[in-house]
Amino acid sequence: MDTPLVSIIIPAYNHEPFIEGAVRSALAQDYPNLELLVLDDGSTDNTYARLQQLRPACEKRFARVVFATQPNAGTAVTMSRLVAQCRGKYISACASDDEYLPACVSTQVAVLEAHPEAVQTLPDNYFIAPDGTRLERAWNKNDTYEPLGSDPKNYPTFAAFWQAQMPGHDFHTADFHSYENLLKKHNFLNGGVWRSQTIKDFFPLPQCKLSEDYYISLQLAKRGRVIFVDQPLFNYRMHPGQTVCNRALLQENEQNLFTQELQQVCRPGQEHWKEILQKVWFTPQRRRKGFAWCYIERRNNYFRSQRVLHLFGKDFVYHTRQRFTLPACWGK
Repeated sequence: MDTPLVSIIIPAYNHEPFIEGAVRSALAQDYPNLELLVLDDGSTDNTYARLQQLRPACEKRFARVVFATQPNAGTAVTMSRLVAQCRGKYISACASDDEYLPACVSTQVAVLEAHPEAVQTLPDNYFIAPDGTRLERAWNKNDTYEPLGSDPKNYPTFAAFWQAQMPGHDFHTADFHSYENLLKKHNFLNGGVWRSQTIKDFFPLPQCKLSEDYYISLQLAKRGRVIFVDQPLFNYRMHPGQTVCNRALLQENEQNLFTQELQQVCRPGQEHWKEILQKVWFTPQRRRKGFAWCYIERRNNYFRSQRVLHLFGKDFVYHTRQRFTLPACWGK
């Protein structure tokens, strides 16, 4: 099989206990032609020092190694700088607290090589605890993982979890990650491989706090097919310090994501995607967006989001925020 260069990128921030595991999982890939780029985003712990200890092993293994550090600038800036330096035909991103399984890259490259219409592959994921042991995971009321033994609410893989949340959704169809489906619910998975030419078409990312994986998924869905690889090839680590356990940050990221995507679809040539977004987001119905019930309504040339608390059979508005003025291209 042809082995085009694949770029593995790791944006790192305050993950001293985990960075070695992430890098060693890249070292253990059974795919031969790799380059590794790691950018430390101003960590205040010893993440970068731990990374430097791995340089000799990495320089022996990879076709090219780039380790660098910068003043803290946020994930979006870090990801954009990493992608700009990539030389591979394909790119795979790994958070500095997660880990690849050995066949992760090789399996997905084979799929992309066989499907030129695809812009990304997404594999199934295992859940692992902070110490690296595999777990079955369920969300509890505090939005943290909770291993519950043989409880039927546990899920052996990430795809099993998402399919339980979306009964009837088929991960194996061509519209698995379609733009419309993603606007309704982002069933994100980790450890995917991107086609480099496609991802660089819309990078750099907006320089604000937002759900980067969601934003990238939406842009990729406009450009081609995303294929689900029905095999666990990645370890997604659950621990209290991860973003998914920070409710306030998640809400801020989601709100910024909505604003950025509205701006995207109002650009020339985006009319098809604007029509889909308008159909899904601009409704009088309540929708679950992020972690609060809300609905979006139009008022003349702007929209506003109203968060609603449902008590005693009635809706009580407890937060209203105008987030984006619609440009003239939106129409009536």
